[in-house]
Amino acid sequence: MKKVVLSLIMTFALALGIAMPAPAANNLPVFVEGQKIAEPALVKNGVSYLPMRAIYEALGAKVQWDAKNQRVIAAEADGTWTEIPLKGDEMTVHYSANGTGTYGLTEQRPFSQRGKVYLPVRLISDAMGYEVDYNKQRIAIAAPKLTYKDANGGVYTLNKLSGELTLSLNGKTQKLGELAMLSSRGFNYASLSYFTVELTKNGNYLLTGNGIYFGGITQQLYMYAWVPKAGGEAVAVYTAKLMTVAPEPIWVGDVLWLSGQSGTFSVNDKTGAVTEYDVGSCYWTDGRFMLVGNGCDFSVYDIKTAEYTDMEEELVTPEVKAQAETDLQALGKWRSRLDEMYWQNFGVENPVDPWPYLYFERAEDGVLYFSLCCPYDDDVGAGWETKQYTLTYTLPQ
Repeated sequence: MKKVVLSLIMTFALALGIAMPAPAANNLPVFVEGQKIAEPALVKNGVSYLPMRAIYEALGAKVQWDAKNQRVIAAEADGTWTEIPLKGDEMTVHYSANGTGTYGLTEQRPFSQRGKVYLPVRLISDAMGYEVDYNKQRIAIAAPKLTYKDANGGVYTLNKLSGELTLSLNGKTQKLGELAMLSSRGFNYASLSYFTVELTKNGNYLLTGNGIYFGGITQQLYMYAWVPKAGGEAVAVYTAKLMTVAPEPIWVGDVLWLSGQSGTFSVNDKTGAVTEYDVGSCYWTDGRFMLVGNGCDFSVYDIKTAEYTDMEEELVTPEVKAQAETDLQALGKWRSRLDEMYWQNFGVENPVDPWPYLYFERAEDGVLYFSLCCPYDDDVGAGWETKQYTLTYTLPQ
């Protein structure tokens, strides 16, 4: 099951053109993912140009010629489509969920020769995100990949564009599955930097990945994925966090719970059955109740009744507030902010910094334990300190 649960933001930079001295011959063989394609690249004025249709189709895209507007349209499997004009000054890429990106064509312009359109090499890397390696003998195009080597010598390879996961062991390579990947191109940009693989108790694969989410702000990117050993649908979830960590996978018997930015999944590790829940990030579950939230603003979700219980209302009572205010006043001056507005920061859109927050500690015997953290200023140059209170919530029977 392919699930993409999270949307990311960045401005796409235009890379410099790739130029190289022309060899004696006027063409170069081209290899895509290690396979030679029938049509070679052309070298013109020291710049290598690729046969557009052959390249895009080798990479899984469909190509059409728009005679009226004198442009080529290439549609990729993920919904991205590209307009390549023969006479215009810009090429436009329409990303499926990430806006558009434009690329100047004034210095290295596509051209048509004998009914075939040729693109400068740089556009394959800029527009499609592929890695291009070249020398005087050939041009090689491949998707960026990550690898992980386990203790038994097996090498797992993850294609960062297609999400294909393979395992190479004892000279043989097998495809394990295919994950839905976040976009690594366009106005949004997500980049995994590494991943690990562990076997579940039923012999399936559990992946943990980490990277960077670029956008209006740069955040840490977390990825968890479950891939069945027999092939079939995989489940992948993503979360971007600035300060707090993402929810980790949770085991309840043979059921694995994976939670991402916009949904939570339960996966039966024996049968492969997957259930999706339209809730926030899940930090704890026992199979009936889920603790969901954004890392400090929590609710308990009852799967049986589909009802939410707001933890702030249950835990941060008037009595707790009064005790905290008394303690903070005794601890030091709080710069005239120790008033009702301090507590109103729970749930508001633009809270005053710093503000009190809840932190989930653990679950034990049907009881959820939280820490209420109240920052205060001791006014003696030491900066902000934190007063903590342990609060509990007993789950319904």
